[in-house]
Amino acid sequence: MRLLIAAVGRLKAGPERELLARYLDRANASGKALALAPLDIIEIPESTAQTAAKRKSDEAKALLGAVPEKAKLIALDERGKNVSSEDLAKRLARFRDDGAGCIALLI
Repeated sequence: MRLLIAAVGRLKAGPERELLARYLDRANASGKALALAPLDIIEIPESTAQTAAKRKSDEAKALLGAVPEKAKLIALDERGKNVSSEDLAKRLARFRDDGAGCIALLI
């Protein structure tokens, strides 16, 4: 099952991007045994719209447009419900076991 992280914003070159690449390699290597690979990252440019509402709308459309049509979606938002790592892992396993082809984490 493919895992996809689609996020608004772009990481610049530097330590954070290098760390992301290292974790991406590790996740892809260990995820194969769990049928949770490949893990892909898609960076969505920030909207330049004049109002916050329009920026949110533009970015939401771009995020949804970046994921496969039948992907299971998990939206991550700082004001959203807190979910423990254990609960997230259980949710991912349930989606995988139910035959989902892709899970998209939207940030």
